[in-house]
Amino acid sequence: MRIRSLLLLLPVTLLMGCATPSPSPTPTELITVTLTPAPTPECASLLTAVQAQDVALTRSCLQQGEDANQTDAGGLSVLNYAAASGNVEIVTALLEAGSEVNYQDPWGMASLHAALKEGHDAVTLLLLEHGADVNLQTTSGYYVGFTPLHTAIYFGKAGLATIEQLLQKGADVNATNQARQTPLQMASEKGLTEVEALLIEYGAK
Repeated sequence: MRIRSLLLLLPVTLLMGCATPSPSPTPTELITVTLTPAPTPECASLLTAVQAQDVALTRSCLQQGEDANQTDAGGLSVLNYAAASGNVEIVTALLEAGSEVNYQDPWGMASLHAALKEGHDAVTLLLLEHGADVNLQTTSGYYVGFTPLHTAIYFGKAGLATIEQLLQKGADVNATNQARQTPLQMASEKGLTEVEALLIEYGAK
């Protein structure tokens, strides 16, 4: 009788065993799912990415072979745009991808002029580290003959330390623009006494 009872219980035991829930994912499995890399952004235009100041898309465009010296219809380069925006990450990515640091737009303005005009000191120093020419002059437009030093003083946004960096890199302290103005004359007209003193220290006349 006891043997028969055990045999009757056996199917129930087997069914209960089949109903055992599957084990939950381990922490390692959950982490693997969470860290699945996102797809690479699709690049439509490097110029558009730079204008939007989209760092990830800019890098993606460069990795996909976009020309680091791309220009818009008016002749402004992507580096000109990045320098004017002050985005250090984008400027760095472009320079590392081969952007021409001394490219001048149709008005003769280089990326160094663009950064100084807007007072982006960090970008200015980065461009100098990559060989930006401190004596390039603009060639047309309202500010003809402006060197980067003229640009820094005229717009008055660059820091004093940045202006000194230009001088240390060999900026011509006595260069004249089309109006025959030197940086010292320009600083004097604008009442920039600290800049005047610095220029005189570096030989301004």
